[in-house]
Amino acid sequence: MKSLARNVLFLSLVIPLLLSCGGGGSSSMDQPDPPAAVSRLDQLWSEIIVVYTQDELWTSVNNYDAAHVLMFPMHWAFKQPSVVYREAFDGYFERYSQVGSLNNETNNLRKLQYLYLHSQYLTLVAHTAQSFTPWQQALLQELLAEVEYQWNDYPAWNYGGVTYAGGMKERLDDKLSDRTFTPEYSQAIFDEEFFLLAIAADLTTILREDASATLLEIRSTTYELFVNQSVFVGDGWLFQPGVWSHHPDYRYAGHTEVLPDLDQRIVDDIATDSSHFHRMPLWLKSFSDSYESGRPELAFFNDLIARTRYQFENVIFVPPDEQFLGPRLVNFTDGRNGVYRYNYDTVAEGSGYGPYELSAVALPLGWYVFLDSDVLASAYEELKFPMSATLIDLYVGPNTTRERHPLVKWPDYFTNGFAELHLAIYLDN
Repeated sequence: MKSLARNVLFLSLVIPLLLSCGGGGSSSMDQPDPPAAVSRLDQLWSEIIVVYTQDELWTSVNNYDAAHVLMFPMHWAFKQPSVVYREAFDGYFERYSQVGSLNNETNNLRKLQYLYLHSQYLTLVAHTAQSFTPWQQALLQELLAEVEYQWNDYPAWNYGGVTYAGGMKERLDDKLSDRTFTPEYSQAIFDEEFFLLAIAADLTTILREDASATLLEIRSTTYELFVNQSVFVGDGWLFQPGVWSHHPDYRYAGHTEVLPDLDQRIVDDIATDSSHFHRMPLWLKSFSDSYESGRPELAFFNDLIARTRYQFENVIFVPPDEQFLGPRLVNFTDGRNGVYRYNYDTVAEGSGYGPYELSAVALPLGWYVFLDSDVLASAYEELKFPMSATLIDLYVGPNTTRERHPLVKWPDYFTNGFAELHLAIYLDN
């Protein structure tokens, strides 16, 4: 620990006991030393993470955001010498195993993004414990059953009105075929699939030689997918460039300013937007970790991680300067900075994400932090709180109309201590 204040959660229990045990007549020499000052990080951890994880984060309103904002704090907690920080997560997942449920979740993407937080939690536990507790074993069995269902039986929708009765396996087999797709973006690999592949990779890492045939099949498909759909550009790379170009989210990418009544301006070879791509570093780590030392697939995914870092640092990322004192991202992973999601259903009519307005995931709430980027670390050292209105306005962009938990809704997230906590644990890393 960098300071005695790292024991704040322990002290919060012990100090009241010490105070209640005092008797009359003792001299000043008998008085205990005053407790160490509570650090800002520990104060925020208690006020944000401990409070947030006591809520029902598996509900439809909360699960999507919870998986997003808790991922980096959870990884940080498991790196600490003291178990006090991981207790919030242990307590949360144990409570989920007893009273939580996703039975009412109708959005499959939200479900799988949330369950990736579960698989990552179990992966972290597996690295620190010889065996799972009964309730952790129950979480594992839930994930295994969900993967089997999603892969083989889930009625997998696709653009163009197609549904695959054979689950995501059938849908991905089709997307990896040589046929021509109409619309073109119905061949795109999207986050629902990536999350399932990453969860399966985590389960393979946990089970190793006991991994099921389904898990090994998914791992093989994942490798085939990235080999076939990745395009290397110098020392960087792009995933399926051009496949999204005619999708409604991308049809205005040729504009560099958000104005009312924009006409469509399609960029035929446009690459993935930088906001969705922020998940890729952690997904790639899941895929890499699922292979044993010496496997060529391991080398391949490690190379993709290095290429992602290069692409991020040299193409996507914009460091702070005199005009803007925070880290920014261009809107697309090929370096273009046009309009994204114009007239999207959670933004106002005639609105969309203009240049740099996907930059919030450049902060430590995004998963680019898992790249261990030196340029990102340098930018974070310059950030100060309270954050200026100029930075907040850009990071919020056209704010979503989606209902969110009070601790993570925007712009409150940037002023209520959550953004500051994300930065504090990064700088403590």
